This record gives sequence, structure tokens and C-alpha cells, in this order.
Amino acid sequence: MTAITWPSLIPFIAVLFPVTGKAASLEPTTLKAWEAYIESANTQMEQRRSTGNVFLWVDEESARLARVQAGEIVVSPVGPQNPKKVPSGLIHDWVGAAFIPGATLKDVLQVMRDYGQYKDLYQPTVVESKVIDTDETKDHFSMLLIHKSTFLKTAFDGDFESQ
Repeated sequence: MTAITWPSLIPFIAVLFPVTGKAASLEPTTLKAWEAYIESANTQMEQRRSTGNVFLWVDEESARLARVQAGEIVVSPVGPQNPKKVPSGLIHDWVGAAFIPGATLKDVLQVMRDYGQYKDLYQPTVVESKVIDTDETKDHFSMLLIHKSTFLKTAFDGDFESQ
């Protein structure tokens, strides 16, 4: 079995877990635009599953697939306008791919779903992490992220949901 390294999964964690802020709420028009965007994205994914279409983004271009198979983590914005402007907000949508030789989906999920270890493995950025609730298909967890620069120290305390 091939070992999966934590640092190689950081881009996936950022992409896969939508954030729910504790101190902010969306304007109704922003929430409506977000829900419409999600519905559109789900429709596009369903269309990709239809016969004759390529499902995985990485398989759309042979050069992209070659880069990923060579060990590069490839990330790109989705669509021509990113971020997408919506009333009182912006929607950021990115897609990425990585190839982990010898790893199974079970191996990757085991590493990704070990939320309690994030504070130990992703320090100094993640200073606290814990599981709130988990079941077979959905996880709810929290993280406190800290960013320090010369003149500023910022924190982001968020609850995350992964499906």
C-alpha cells in the first residue's frame, strides 16, 4: 500500500469543503444566486455522466492528463469568469486533479476524513480542528485557521460540511 502524504491533500481540502461562516449570513439575493449556481453545476455534472462524454476533467485534455500522471497537481478556474459576480458576493469555482500511485479511494478518504488530525498536520495555519458529526456520506467538522503577516494577524473560524 502506498502512503498518502498530508501536504499533497491540502489543495483538495480547500476545494472540497464549502465553508459556512459563524459570524456572517448571506443576503437573500446572494443565497438565491448561490443555489442557482449549484443547481447549474449539478446539471452540468449529470450531463458529463451521459454516454459519450468524458466525466473526469483531467481526461478532457491529453496534456493535462500527462501533467497529472507525472506527479503535478493541476488546478484551474471553472468557466471563463472566476470569480463569478453575484448580488452582494462572488462565487469562486475551481477544479483540480492529482494522481497518487497505488492509492485507493478508501486510502484517500481515510486521510481526508481524519479531521481531528488537521491541527497537527497542517500547522501553523490550522490551529484547531475537530469532528462535529459524521456518517457514511456526510461529515461536519470545524477548523480555526490563522494567517500571520508582518503587520496583520487574521483568523477564520469555520464549520465545514463534506459530502
